[in-house]
Amino acid sequence: MSIHVALVIVLVNMTAFRASRVVITLFAVELGVSQLFIGTLVAMYSVFPMLLGVYAGKLTDRLGVRAPLIGGTAGVGVGLLVPYLFPGIVALYVSASIIGASWVFYNVCVQNLIGMLSDAESRARNFSNFGLVMAGGSFFGSLLSGFSIDHFGHARTYLHLALLPLV
Repeated sequence: MSIHVALVIVLVNMTAFRASRVVITLFAVELGVSQLFIGTLVAMYSVFPMLLGVYAGKLTDRLGVRAPLIGGTAGVGVGLLVPYLFPGIVALYVSASIIGASWVFYNVCVQNLIGMLSDAESRARNFSNFGLVMAGGSFFGSLLSGFSIDHFGHARTYLHLALLPLV
């Protein structure tokens, strides 16, 4: 795999991940959930990365990057489908948990992959490009989620976002 292909994959997945954080908040507001529940909902994106970060690194070292990378990407896609299939606050909590747990495996693997695709001369450039692509994904994810919510609604936006990791 070339560094360019890896960066395109990062852009697509980061766009879906960041868009989901915007959609989940706005969907919860539409459902009439209190600010406390919205805060805990958004925090679910971070609980599993906090708990599974070391394990994800060990698993990546043991299995290589391919399986955890595919599994993490698939998990994000599945997590994005849950609110589309079962719109409601419980589905939002399940979705945020699945996405958070999957994202830690994806993120650890993709950083490892960027390092493996780099040599001493290209390492700084590749990780700089990785950071730029992550920022671009955050930008595009926010734009995409707002546009999609306006035109299709919250639940259908989740369906559109779930298709992104499949690209």
